[in-house]
Amino acid sequence: MATLRSLIALSAAICGALPASAQQAPQQIVQAVDAANTLFVQDWNKHDPTAIIATFTPNALYIAPAGNFVGRDGVKQYYEKLFATMHPALDFTHDIDRVEMLSNDLAVALGHWSIANPPAKGFWSAVYEHQGTAWLMRVHTATVTPPAPAAQSTSKQ
Repeated sequence: MATLRSLIALSAAICGALPASAQQAPQQIVQAVDAANTLFVQDWNKHDPTAIIATFTPNALYIAPAGNFVGRDGVKQYYEKLFATMHPALDFTHDIDRVEMLSNDLAVALGHWSIANPPAKGFWSAVYEHQGTAWLMRVHTATVTPPAPAAQSTSKQ
């Protein structure tokens, strides 16, 4: 548990330090991260947890609004539960806004996501780790933006 807390704190520190130390990723790495993200979105829209976990490192951490999930097994269990409760969740997007290098083998991507039905949206960040020929998610975080408050009527009675 202490290791998980340490890694989450490290991830937050890295994201907080981006403007000072990170550099915009070279185009070839942006393209590789985008390709990995495209697979993630395709597998998400198919509701395929087994395929989704192939886009994560074996020791991945996923920090979701529902909790923290460790390793591919934990990430798979999260998506199995999520997809079991969403009938159907349609048109998931997971757009990249920026990719920056943390080291030769680590890049951080920042972006926003949305689902058309039921309507939901939020922001995400992921640390991608270069493993072999692929860039896989090592740490992924997601937030949910609360819906806007309902407009109040100002009618006089």
